[in-house]
Amino acid sequence: MRKLIVLSASLFCLLSLRSQQNSEIVRNQKAFSDAKTDVERFKYLRGLFYSYLWIKPDSSLIYVEREISFAKQINSAYDLNRAYHDYAWFNIVSGDYPKAVFYINEAKSVAEKSGNSFGLATTFGLLSIVYEDEGNFKEALVQSKMAKALIESQSPPSYKSEELDTAISYMTITWRVATQFAELGEPDSSLYYMKVTEALMVKTLGENSWSGLYYGYGNIYVNLKEYDKAIQNYRKGIAIATTSNKDLMDNFSGISTAFMKTGQLDSSIFYARAALALSRQTHYSLGQLAALNLLTTAYTSQNKTDSIAKYLSLTVAAKDSLFSRQKIIQIQSIAFDQQLREQETVQQEKELKNKLAFYAALVTIAIFIVIGFLLYRNNRLKQKANIILQNQKEEINVQKLKLEETLNNLRATQSQLIQSEKMASLGELTAGIAHEIQNPLNFVNNFSEVSNELIEELKEERNKAQGARDEEMENEILNDIKQNLEKINHHGKRADAIVKGMLQHSRSSTGVKEPTDINALADEYLRLAYHGLRGKDNLFNVTMKTDFDNSIGKINIVPQDIGRVLLNLYNNAFYAVNEKSKLPTKDLSGLENLTGPGNFEPTITVSTKKTGNQVSITVSDNGNGIPQKVVDKIFQPFFTTKPTGLGTGLGLSLSYDIIKAHGGGIKAETKESEGSEFIIELPLK
Repeated sequence: MRKLIVLSASLFCLLSLRSQQNSEIVRNQKAFSDAKTDVERFKYLRGLFYSYLWIKPDSSLIYVEREISFAKQINSAYDLNRAYHDYAWFNIVSGDYPKAVFYINEAKSVAEKSGNSFGLATTFGLLSIVYEDEGNFKEALVQSKMAKALIESQSPPSYKSEELDTAISYMTITWRVATQFAELGEPDSSLYYMKVTEALMVKTLGENSWSGLYYGYGNIYVNLKEYDKAIQNYRKGIAIATTSNKDLMDNFSGISTAFMKTGQLDSSIFYARAALALSRQTHYSLGQLAALNLLTTAYTSQNKTDSIAKYLSLTVAAKDSLFSRQKIIQIQSIAFDQQLREQETVQQEKELKNKLAFYAALVTIAIFIVIGFLLYRNNRLKQKANIILQNQKEEINVQKLKLEETLNNLRATQSQLIQSEKMASLGELTAGIAHEIQNPLNFVNNFSEVSNELIEELKEERNKAQGARDEEMENEILNDIKQNLEKINHHGKRADAIVKGMLQHSRSSTGVKEPTDINALADEYLRLAYHGLRGKDNLFNVTMKTDFDNSIGKINIVPQDIGRVLLNLYNNAFYAVNEKSKLPTKDLSGLENLTGPGNFEPTITVSTKKTGNQVSITVSDNGNGIPQKVVDKIFQPFFTTKPTGLGTGLGLSLSYDIIKAHGGGIKAETKESEGSEFIIELPLK
């Protein structure tokens, strides 16, 4: 009864599996027909290949060949790698391992050339299967670990629905590592990696979604001799193996092995026959060999000679078909050829590197030669340049000495000119002042003589007899003498003031600023300048106007220096109006009046004003003015508008320097034929 239940369950699984596989084929065929892009068409071609692989291998061959053709047609190295991978898998299932190894190598070559790391990892996974089927689990584990490491070296596997290929491959590679550790007798490592696989399965496909996982667990528990756990996992795998004949066959073989280990030979034979039937249907040669081995062992345990002979011969035939000496030689030959190709590739790469190194050395030598030549040439040029620079330096030194000599001469000349200017200014001032002093001195002398005469008359009057003296006359004489003495005193004080002003002007500047009444200073030097001009031309008269701002008070200046500036500006103003007064003017009839200046009135105006933190001193005249084209040059040393011999051109230049030294400024505003105006601006502090 129990066998009947198991048989019914197995038949139900097979029927369900067949139904789902047929549905999947129909779905893939429709999707392929509806596909609009090459990517979609290739995807559904692969789907059809895997749908047929475990039920109609001949049909699957048609689709894998179409895969290869289509990948070449669309010139896609990525798809060609996958097509070769599928063809290799087809040959593994069919038991043609030499051909499988050939296409694995083709897939590997395409992946390496295109830099497809994932495609390269799948070739290592396929080689792992070949070595595992041959029973070389040690080498199989090496290949599996290489595949796993290569996938891990890339970005973490994605679990999005459109990018599941990498995630599923990573899961199956991890599962294969676990099963290979189990075959090598390392159950702890095997169990660890199987649990990792389970976690990946849940994350990738969902819980209880892959029967291969339970087949792996079953194998581990068989090796651990925990047969009940093994049988439970195999049965779970059989129950959910609804999408793959391969997984169902593996679980059938696994549970058959577990039953055999527990002595349940009938159950073992039942599942072994189920595995054999399914493997024959799918042409899965390795599955057939495994099932035949199980049946041979089971019948041997039962001493059924006929069955033993039958299945033993079938086993030998299947084994020879799969692993004949010739096929092993072919596999080794293909592997050796691939190894030779890899060695040749390495050798070619090595030769290429050597050539590149040789060429690099030649280029380096050439560069060094060029650099050496350039350095040599630069050194020669540098030496020539140094010689030229040395000559230029010597020439510059000679020119420097000449320039220094010329500069010293210019300085000496400038000092002489400045001294001449000072002496000329002093001479003019002295002449004017001498003339002005002469006037009060004449009064003093005249009144002194008159006073002496009056005294003599008074003496004579006093020498007369008492009755003959005229007392009224004596009183008149005494009053006249008193008046004369007062006039003498007045003119003496006048001369004293003139002398004091002259001494103040001629006194050397201390260069020390001191609080100074700028209004008084401007007025004093205006009078000194006027006396100087009158000394030269006693016929010249000028109207002097002043407008002083009494709110200014005292400011910090060097009075002697500012006095010289004012004196220079006053002298220029007097000179300008004096020159204009000499020019003939026109009368009312339009004819020139050759007899004099007519109605021209020479006028000098001096004003001061406080504006913010500054004090401005304005000196204006109504002379001829300065030509506009030379206004910008008047403060330059040695530039003068006066005729040759009448000016040195240092007055305004020195004035400019003095005002700048005080932190102020000086500017000129002029209109030709109408007059000039000079404005000095000085800081209050």
